[in-house]
Amino acid sequence: MYASSNQEVFRYRLGNDNEVLNPDQPERIITGLKMGRQHETKSIVLDNEGNIYVNIGTPTNSCQEKDRQPGSMGIPGCPLLDSSGGIWQFRCDKPDQTYADGIRYATGLRNVVGLDWNTQNNKLFVMQHGRDQLHDLFPALYTQKQSAEVPAECMYMIQKGDNAGFPFIYYDPILKKKRSWRPSTAVMVRKKEGRSILTR
Repeated sequence: MYASSNQEVFRYRLGNDNEVLNPDQPERIITGLKMGRQHETKSIVLDNEGNIYVNIGTPTNSCQEKDRQPGSMGIPGCPLLDSSGGIWQFRCDKPDQTYADGIRYATGLRNVVGLDWNTQNNKLFVMQHGRDQLHDLFPALYTQKQSAEVPAECMYMIQKGDNAGFPFIYYDPILKKKRSWRPSTAVMVRKKEGRSILTR
């Protein structure tokens, strides 16, 4: 049985009746995982080939220059994606692996709160928790209603090397399409049917 803390992954031995043996002495499988001041929990799942997948969430809301500050623009290229904002792959049977031993399996995922391995198609499925506070941070561009609904919390089928797009692309459930996240390119905001519409 596997469990995780904010920085480590552990394996517990089970007895014949599936009781946990030595619950105070788990085997440490992974240590030194990246942890910020938010999105620090490490969701995990195993595949059928001896690999374990670990969510490493971004330590910020949306890679802004000043995190969660009104009007602050995004950091060009979002360098945080080099070490967070994705799924890392490790071996599930190798003790004392470090963060550096992992393989970045997929990127562009702000914070995956749920993940599972589909044994029918042998693929990883994840549920991403999208960015917050659109109205709070950009009140001229987003209404409170939009802020409650945008971006959508998306489920993805992930393959090795995939980029889900965060923080550059998001799915808008109101417009029912993917959108680029570039508020700095907005030329004008007009109101239509109670919604803010970006005109570029």
